Amino acid sequence: LRGLPDELRLRICILLQWVARPLELAAGAPLFETDALCDDTGYLIIQGEIAVARSGEAPRVIAAPDLIGIHPQFDPDLRWRASARALTPVEALRFAWRVFLSLLDKRMNAEERKRFQAMLHAAAADEKLAR
Repeated sequence: LRGLPDELRLRICILLQWVARPLELAAGAPLFETDALCDDTGYLIIQGEIAVARSGEAPRVIAAPDLIGIHPQFDPDLRWRASARALTPVEALRFAWRVFLSLLDKRMNAEERKRFQAMLHAAAADEKLAR
């Protein structure tokens, strides 16, 4: 959600609350494991930090507020490419990308959707560069 205007970030978070389920993780608890199936699952990290690690690479830290997950448009294999563990106690919202994006189409104007999609594409490009 970085790079989006505050008001748009807030609207996205509100809409996520409509379709997401709360999730809490204790420090050290896994969020997902490498090569596990993931459907079209996404997470909004509300509080805390997650370490995302790929084999042979230093872990990256994802801190609240941020999105993490696999969007079918960018990774149709739908397998986690890394493992993730809570570094601190974490509060998150778990959601299905398809349901969330359908809601965005109904509740946001064209310019807002365009900005959100640009942010997703930029994040996906950064992720591919990190592979």
